[in-house]
Amino acid sequence: MVDLGAANWTLASTATVLTVGRYVIRFRVRRRFYYDDLAHLLAWGFMLGSSVVIQLDLSTLQIVQVESIQSDTPADVPRKLWVTYLRHQVIVRMFLILSLWLVKLAFMFLFRMLFWTSSMFRRLWWVVIGVLATTIWMPIIGNFVSCGGVSKKYDFGTLFSQTEVSP
Repeated sequence: MVDLGAANWTLASTATVLTVGRYVIRFRVRRRFYYDDLAHLLAWGFMLGSSVVIQLDLSTLQIVQVESIQSDTPADVPRKLWVTYLRHQVIVRMFLILSLWLVKLAFMFLFRMLFWTSSMFRRLWWVVIGVLATTIWMPIIGNFVSCGGVSKKYDFGTLFSQTEVSP
């Protein structure tokens, strides 16, 4: 668990340093910020949010692992621990999905700023924006229905029947 926490914060710190560097350079060169900067800042915020939730969840994961080893089946682990862990995982996945999508959007705004003079590029840009706006919903929906629907998200009969979990 210590390795995961260390890797998590090492990567988050590196992303923070690069983000600050990006904004310093952008402000010194252009004296203003653009839409790609806003999308990048939001992506960084969601990435940092996922890092915080991952860190908070490490202690729950450790308890779940210890309880799983000590019990005969994963279903013997207290339900509250599993639900807490699974809820945190939903939040982490949502933050990562949104962060990755916002990075794509930041690149799209950057390309828009660089190549907007071409009429063909403008048409293609709108097509790609449409595809991005459509495809963001697939991982979001998948995040909530991965166990057969929202009502079954924390139903352990469904959860443990779909995957074999060994202690």
